[in-house]
Amino acid sequence: MVFTRSQILAETYERKLDDIFEVQHAISEAIVSRLASALGTDLASVQPAEPPPSAGAYQPFLLGRHNLILGVYDLEQRGEESIRRSIELFQNAIERDPDLAEAHLRLAEAYILLPTYVDGMPESDKALLRDRALAALARVAELDGNPNRTYAARAFIHTINMEWIDAEQLFRLAIAVEPNDANLHYWYSQFLARVGYIDRSLEQAKLARDLDDVSPPVMHRLGISYLWAGRNDLAGEHFALARNAGYAVFPEPDLILLHRLNKHDEMTRMLSRIHEDKGLLTAWIAPVIDALKHPDDAVVRHRGIAELARAAEAGELAPNLAWGALILLQQPQLAFVMADELIRNNVYLLEFVFADEAAVVRTNPLVSGFIERLQLARFWDLYGWPELCERIEEAISCR
Repeated sequence: MVFTRSQILAETYERKLDDIFEVQHAISEAIVSRLASALGTDLASVQPAEPPPSAGAYQPFLLGRHNLILGVYDLEQRGEESIRRSIELFQNAIERDPDLAEAHLRLAEAYILLPTYVDGMPESDKALLRDRALAALARVAELDGNPNRTYAARAFIHTINMEWIDAEQLFRLAIAVEPNDANLHYWYSQFLARVGYIDRSLEQAKLARDLDDVSPPVMHRLGISYLWAGRNDLAGEHFALARNAGYAVFPEPDLILLHRLNKHDEMTRMLSRIHEDKGLLTAWIAPVIDALKHPDDAVVRHRGIAELARAAEAGELAPNLAWGALILLQQPQLAFVMADELIRNNVYLLEFVFADEAAVVRTNPLVSGFIERLQLARFWDLYGWPELCERIEEAISCR
């Protein structure tokens, strides 16, 4: 049987415009009811899962989502201020409509992301934000009647906490529920790189790109995956795509690529710009870059390492940059001194351990205890060891 549009929509619906979303929902329900009756379909099977937001809640929700995107992705507005503003707006939306599940979900994401944009946040504050995120996710599951939409965010929390097994299980559940979510594959690509699965990380980044080929963060993630896979040409291409779209994130991947390409003058300019913008001194940059340019000159290398240590002690550069520079300068003993605490506070840095430049770290005898402390060995025993590492009886060997 064929139904024309007039047969379904010819009725007149009269409602007050006090709340446009309630009007829209009422009309949708009436149409669905007519259509379900005509087709002999159970109405319950086609009802929308979530009622519409109130008009009062929808505006702060949209503004909150906008600020969250600015905080994470925008070149000029990225950072703590925009994410904190998004939290205020989502909370305002929830006050106006406590049953708006999407607002609770985005609020949880903002709580999860905020610590990654605040330098030196106390562990107690991080724990409080994680608890708030989990409470918001529990509310989403309650409103939805199932936990499906919470899997990805919970997986992200476990990743930050380096609870690899729980994260892997939740990512698999999330992808089973939402296989076409580009952001989910983006997050999973990050996770896989942090546990050393470089090839699988690249596959997930490509999937994210196939699902959203205009997203600057996805382009940047794919560039990082190409970087770890040794495809410097494609890494540079995708970094440029993301940068031209106004996406600027942590500088480490770009610096690694410039070092690989022997573009040390560009490294100098980038580091100088980053530190001058923050009002930090830059005298350490030239000797460190000289040491990278002349790795076989013991005097130059020693001077660069000494200046790096002095600047780091004086707070003239971020610890993550100091750690990366120590690895590029082939100083694994010094790198291990700061590795545990640094990675626990910045889990994204763990990806660098599996880069070609970090072979000097992976082949150091200290790596076995490092891997055990980060719970990676337990994860690999369950899900398989990565190409670069293996367990030989009770010992761990990497190359």
